[in-house]
Amino acid sequence: MPERDSVDFTSLAVQARQMQDRLSEVQADMAAVEAVGHGGGGLVTATVSGEGRLVALRVDPSVIDPADPETVTDMIIAAVDGAHLAVAKERLKHMTDVTDSIGGIVDRLHRSTSDAGPGVTPVFPSRRERPSAARPTRRQQ
Repeated sequence: MPERDSVDFTSLAVQARQMQDRLSEVQADMAAVEAVGHGGGGLVTATVSGEGRLVALRVDPSVIDPADPETVTDMIIAAVDGAHLAVAKERLKHMTDVTDSIGGIVDRLHRSTSDAGPGVTPVFPSRRERPSAARPTRRQQ
């Protein structure tokens, strides 16, 4: 039987710990990130933290019309949405290397189990191939 590569679980555990440490670093990095979004062609500016909190909002006084609060509301929503989208893109950049590490570990585990073939198949002797001494086959009769 050919010798297979075995899974080095100690190495996998070390990699998992490194990945967990990297994830903690990413979370700390994201806490320091701030992203800006704009609405109304830049008349409204929203700043969102990497944690998703609105930390600043600037509204140009020229867009504040007491008779039309919906317009400024739409601009604010657009600015906040834009800032959240920018944070999400930054988070994706940071998380890509962490998720790539997970893929590598899963690939190594999958490779080691697939080396054995399509699966374990029990092999039982066929009664036709190995007749019992107490029961003669038709040819022996």
